[in-house]
Amino acid sequence: MNLSYIIIETMGWIATIIFIMAYYLITTNKVNNDSISYHLINLIDAIMLGINVYYHRAWPSFGMEIIWVLISIYGIKNAYKIYKLKTNPVAQDVQK
Repeated sequence: MNLSYIIIETMGWIATIIFIMAYYLITTNKVNNDSISYHLINLIDAIMLGINVYYHRAWPSFGMEIIWVLISIYGIKNAYKIYKLKTNPVAQDVQK
């Protein structure tokens, strides 16, 4: 076993824990699905797992992680729009 293998495997396990944590947080309503933090957790997780599955040449999983990254970026963008609407009284008036 070389150092890069250990790093990649550790990254995969950390990403797995993050994935489970994100699922727990959304299921127990500890975070909202429109929160930036939820989508950032998913983005970080997808990148870390993507590196791991790429290293192992697990191409279907790698494809899924690419899609997960894109969805997470889309979610961050929409969550930011919602945040701006909630914190900008002028924008709230325009939306009414």
